[in-house]
Amino acid sequence: MPSNNGIKKRKHPRNPYGNVIKFCVNPRSPSKTFIGVSINISDSGMCLYTSDILHEGETILIQEELPVKYRKATVIWVKSYRQDFYKVGLMFHE
Repeated sequence: MPSNNGIKKRKHPRNPYGNVIKFCVNPRSPSKTFIGVSINISDSGMCLYTSDILHEGETILIQEELPVKYRKATVIWVKSYRQDFYKVGLMFHE
């Protein structure tokens, strides 16, 4: 992201959004449901915590109603938050 005096500029502003999110990972196991907790959401992505390891580049299908039109997202980054607990950045797409 371009910055202005050390402040990151984003394409869309993030809004607090703390909800349980059910999702599946394709093509790894489309019938298996995983659970995460969202932190924030924007028109272009979402951040969530999960105990299931996800990998950069994976596509997930969100099985919850969201305040945006997308249900498919790509994992952009993964940070180990604690042992067996991860913070994940998602980018929405169609």
